[in-house]
Amino acid sequence: MLKIIVRIILFFLAIAVVVNVVLNLRNSDLTNKATSAKVSEISFAPIAISSNNSEKSKMRVSPSITVEYDDNTSVTHDLSYKVLTKMGDTIGRGKIGLMTDINGDPILKGNDEDISDGPDGNSLISVGGKHYLVTHMEEAPGQLYHTEIKVENGVFSAVDTKPVDLSAMGGTIINCASTKTVYGTHLGGEEDYSLNSIFADANSPFYTDC
Repeated sequence: MLKIIVRIILFFLAIAVVVNVVLNLRNSDLTNKATSAKVSEISFAPIAISSNNSEKSKMRVSPSITVEYDDNTSVTHDLSYKVLTKMGDTIGRGKIGLMTDINGDPILKGNDEDISDGPDGNSLISVGGKHYLVTHMEEAPGQLYHTEIKVENGVFSAVDTKPVDLSAMGGTIINCASTKTVYGTHLGGEEDYSLNSIFADANSPFYTDC
């Protein structure tokens, strides 16, 4: 149960940080066009460790982020935590976190839909003027979700979601960490809980030469 809670918290925390940083660090802030100054440092205001049960039960983020430029100017933006979506939410034509089989049909647990409790890595990708959040489900079989994000008046909202079709590569498994590359693409990794370093150590009696 603790592992599930940590996964969900990390998912929402990742979304909160990504959304707020992207909202506040717009292109006009990354480069001061008047002076051609460039970002030299980014820092978050400190936040105290939770001191009571009420604070421990809430998602808390730094109250602000400061962007410093190489011309010795700086801009500070307020930050706040907002939930973009939760597993099982219906977004447009899809339901985020719904596990599907090779044919795209829902996987069932008994008579109920299998909704992932293991959301993990996220990448916020921009293509053709639109924004998409690619989300990993740390499950076996694995699953990735592709969610279109709309930005209006500085507010993000999820407008449509669908599972990524991985049937051409035979599917995937236990999709864990991910990041956005310098090329603006998504990079993700799988895990295999059955792997152990003893199989890679040439001095181990369990060593396997692949």
